[in-house]
Amino acid sequence: MRFRAELAWAFLRRDPGYRQAYAHAIACPDPLTTWRAANRVWGLEAPADPALAAEAAGVLWRGDIAPAVVVDLGPAPGDAPGAVDLAAVPWPRRCDGATTYLRAPFGLQVRVAARDLRQPLAVTAPLTRDFEVRLRTLTLLHRALRGQPPGPDVTPQQLRRLRQAVQAFDGREAGLCHREIAVGLFGAASVAREPWKSSSRRDATTRLLRLADHLCSGAYRDLLRTRPRTAT
Repeated sequence: MRFRAELAWAFLRRDPGYRQAYAHAIACPDPLTTWRAANRVWGLEAPADPALAAEAAGVLWRGDIAPAVVVDLGPAPGDAPGAVDLAAVPWPRRCDGATTYLRAPFGLQVRVAARDLRQPLAVTAPLTRDFEVRLRTLTLLHRALRGQPPGPDVTPQQLRRLRQAVQAFDGREAGLCHREIAVGLFGAASVAREPWKSSSRRDATTRLLRLADHLCSGAYRDLLRTRPRTAT
């Protein structure tokens, strides 16, 4: 889990409500239609298996939910000299009707309202409160097309804390007590330095579990819009 899209999925897939919605959708004769009609709350284009990591599950986020992750493209109006031929870009892709989805580097997803990727394409960026976020996402896409690394997205401190929150959540789901979770997170020697009842490691573990519950309960969407806030 290095990018915000992967982190958001890590928390969504652990939400019991999402797991139930997924099971209901895939039990229907037409899972995709059922999903799109009833489950827009989750922010996914299609149901994705919560038992799998993001890439294996083929997670596709909706652009309105994930402006920090999704770039929308469509046919360019008129000529566009020097346009990029997306058909020649070696990124994984899939087609769904008249829409093509590409998985770009840095955890970005490109949604093209066309099947022909050789034609000149233009960015679609609605003037909403997320417009500035979309511009930054477009800059990341531009860098990816030029083979350049991204700028800072999730800081190392945020990434470590979010990963710890996932680890703490999984430990609790496996039946571990708070002290056992703390040992897994910080090491037995660190936990043993203080009496457990007044331990800073105990407090840190409680905060991580609270953060995990918060993100699993819908706040994962914040990861798909802006820089994540990991204090709670």
